[in-house]
Amino acid sequence: MSAICVKVITYPWMWLFMKNAFEGAQSAIRLATDPQLKQVTGEYFNDCEIAATSEAGQDKELAKKLYMQTIKTLQRVTKLTVDKEACTMDTDTATKGQKGGAQLQLENGN
Repeated sequence: MSAICVKVITYPWMWLFMKNAFEGAQSAIRLATDPQLKQVTGEYFNDCEIAATSEAGQDKELAKKLYMQTIKTLQRVTKLTVDKEACTMDTDTATKGQKGGAQLQLENGN
């Protein structure tokens, strides 16, 4: 089926299931401007409110695998070097709200 046919078939129904750009931006705008949310971190927001995450979204081991795969992909695609010690993701540290993460640098030192 061609792309045009898919658009013709799906476009009339999209308004039932999708948000327009204005509606989609509302959560990000609220998070950036609402002083009451200044200290809120690590939460999932849906329609401008804190929402429960899925089980997969709470899986620390899955998060660690995704993080490590992301680092490997960044190294391969962008030619970034990664501080290996900073890449170790301690789930206890992450759950206590302490900040960490990998230090990425360009190979040429920039």
